[in-house]
Amino acid sequence: MVKTLLKKNKVKNGVLKNGIRYVLNDNDTFSSCCILFYIRVGSMHETPKEYGISHILEHMLFKGTQRFQTFMELNKNFDILNCSVNAATSKNITYVDMKLPYQNLEKGLELLEEMIFKSLFLEDELEKEKKVVIEEFNRVNDNMNTKLEILTTEFNFDKHRLSNLILGTRENVLNFTRKDILKFYRKYYVPTNCAISIVGNLNKNIITKLNKIFSQKSNIEIEHQIMKYENPKVDNFLYKKNIGRQNYISISFPIFSILDIRKYYLDILIDILGGNMTSRLWVALREENQLVYLFNVFYEVYEDGGFFSINFTTSNNNVKKTIKTVLDILEKMKKIKISEDELKLTKRKAIMDIEINSEESCEIAEFYGEQIILEQEVKNYNDIKKIYEKCNLDILQALCKEIFIFDKMKIVMLGSLERDEFNKITNKLLNKKK
Repeated sequence: MVKTLLKKNKVKNGVLKNGIRYVLNDNDTFSSCCILFYIRVGSMHETPKEYGISHILEHMLFKGTQRFQTFMELNKNFDILNCSVNAATSKNITYVDMKLPYQNLEKGLELLEEMIFKSLFLEDELEKEKKVVIEEFNRVNDNMNTKLEILTTEFNFDKHRLSNLILGTRENVLNFTRKDILKFYRKYYVPTNCAISIVGNLNKNIITKLNKIFSQKSNIEIEHQIMKYENPKVDNFLYKKNIGRQNYISISFPIFSILDIRKYYLDILIDILGGNMTSRLWVALREENQLVYLFNVFYEVYEDGGFFSINFTTSNNNVKKTIKTVLDILEKMKKIKISEDELKLTKRKAIMDIEINSEESCEIAEFYGEQIILEQEVKNYNDIKKIYEKCNLDILQALCKEIFIFDKMKIVMLGSLERDEFNKITNKLLNKKK
């Protein structure tokens, strides 16, 4: 099955007559179809008065269309088609995902077109949805790990548009009107700013059907300018008080954009640092010293730039030792090459992950869809495998030297440890590393 999915000739991409980009993976091994519809808009495209509007607009897509004017009516039709549907907003894209039996694909696409281009945004429904979004604010405030991630993002991107919060502000959400929503909707929800990715058992006439269903045209062309993120010259440390007993800490570094092919090498670096129970951080933080219970190594990349982060939770007594242990490991990664055997094993795992993902229709749809909406070119799974295979010891070490620069490092703490003590620890450790 994997070999079938990895065939390049199984994937077609192009542009519909109305300007929507498409990527199609025809595969009859799936009994269902997965559809991801993308709009290239998110929090990074919002002005201060619009903060949060992309997110609440996405919520409103489910609240009624020209043909199906209520939430119940629209969702009843999804149920009839045995269709699961969801949506999400990020910093740079909004998407709707659907999964349904391949026999119902055409009718599902018709419903999708209604949601995207013919939503009503009724005032009374908007007022209801505001309450739902406010509850999301409350849930974020109750989750310390999520709060840490938000603080890390804000601190890294400073005043850059990438620092815009997806939820926006409570004040904005409560004050949005139907007029505000429609203005933003008409600006960004246009065919030339959209893309669709479909995976499954597709009819030979699928492109003809797509052109028929998505026939709405627009004269609007949106120019997406890259506003390169430069690491701002602000403090290296950010402290926020946490009334609990734990300290939630992130150590992060600025990195390149999503358009840089080296982002794939980060998958290998993450696995070596913290991807399994034999990784550098796991052994040092968990097995040898019992400093943390859980930690997370990840990166975020966008068109403008991104950051690489190590997040963990630890007690007051272990803050200094934990931060020092992490920094020592990063320093060693810059100076000492890993073994060929370790790299070979990690690359094998990365390739295996690709093959596992290529067995899931929605994983495939996302893989291709995010490429065509953001990068406007399509690499297949074999292309990514070749990139992984190309990664060698020199490439990996050069990457570590470029990323782990302590002058550019940001340390964020949501802590029970007092501010003065945190500042004392971090300043001392940073000065030692310079």
